[in-house]
Amino acid sequence: MAESLFFAGADAKISVQPQTSFGGAVEGSALTLAVVHDWSFKVSAEHKELRGMDTILRMGVARCRLKIEGSLNYAKFDPTVTTWWLATVLNPDLDTPDGTTGDTSRNKYFQIVGNIKPFTPGAANLRVTITDVYFKEVPIGLQANEWVSLNLSWVGRDLTWSNPT
Repeated sequence: MAESLFFAGADAKISVQPQTSFGGAVEGSALTLAVVHDWSFKVSAEHKELRGMDTILRMGVARCRLKIEGSLNYAKFDPTVTTWWLATVLNPDLDTPDGTTGDTSRNKYFQIVGNIKPFTPGAANLRVTITDVYFKEVPIGLQANEWVSLNLSWVGRDLTWSNPT
């Protein structure tokens, strides 16, 4: 049965959790992001067509270079540098962020989990888990007399859908 899904309010949650490494286990506790305005992602892949000499029809299609790209915009966070999860993006070599940019080519990887609740009570919940996420940029929007918001662009490696209870 088709359900109307609704992403708003206290029941719609996005959490970010650091991973130990690429493909590694999650570490520490998940941080639930507050005041999420927009959250979107797109799964895409390149498709290579196999063609032969004796036919004008394609003979097969291979999918490669799967990519999960997304964005996340939220407006409420703890700005304490030593506990701010996003500060680890600047310097992934430090266990405790210090607000500096590290001279390293390594990335800090995260797991993003989003819960989407149905509009109809009792219907199935929908959860998406995206792993091996790195953040491409960390822009902070500052406008006069407006809430400060973070609009993050990211790329993930793997995606899993589930129906938690």
